[in-house]
Amino acid sequence: MKRKLEVFFIDFFNERGIDIEVCDFESTNLISSGLLDSFEVLTLLINLEVELNIRLSPEELYEEDDKSISALIDKLALPLHKA
Repeated sequence: MKRKLEVFFIDFFNERGIDIEVCDFESTNLISSGLLDSFEVLTLLINLEVELNIRLSPEELYEEDDKSISALIDKLALPLHKA
């Protein structure tokens, strides 16, 4: 599941013209990096649910422990986020 999430995030960013690799995930803060505006954050949440059947609230996205893309992927790989 983790690899599937990594591919999802790479594709999501690449579709928006953002060049990012898995090696950047640990150091990239999804929120403060400015890579995504608020509309794109909502689009990300919707796509996670539609494409991967993973439900994540906006509040969960902003939790302190999940600021890096890598930390978020680790969290999403847990079974409790299945819709």
